[in-house]
Amino acid sequence: MSIIRGDESPQSIFPKVIKYTFPEEKYKELLKLLNLTNQNEPSDEDMKVILVNATYLFLTGEWSQDDLSAVANKLWFDKQEKFDELGSALYECAEMMFYVRNIYNPLSPNFRGNFEEFMITTIKFYEKYIEDVVK
Repeated sequence: MSIIRGDESPQSIFPKVIKYTFPEEKYKELLKLLNLTNQNEPSDEDMKVILVNATYLFLTGEWSQDDLSAVANKLWFDKQEKFDELGSALYECAEMMFYVRNIYNPLSPNFRGNFEEFMITTIKFYEKYIEDVVK
């Protein structure tokens, strides 16, 4: 899978495409842990529980930031890109995959602030729904 940057400029030192592997096995293990079997059309509640638990696995070091962002990206598109509380958390978590690679970008100095904002949004969402963590 890959994410294509939309703001490519000729002076950019960053690649236009970020290639990543969706953490299929980790995702399946998480769904099994959460007793979520049919995920063709996950409900908002299912997506919330998945995001909270994926964030927990990231915070414990079991998942990488790319794993977390890849799952959030999948769920964001499953949600059909709807900006509500959950949708905003999914979008910002997914975007971290791009912004972490651009923390230093002399052409776009705001990227660093965006990464921090997106990480804080993700952690605050996790904190708000921490009771949904399954250990």
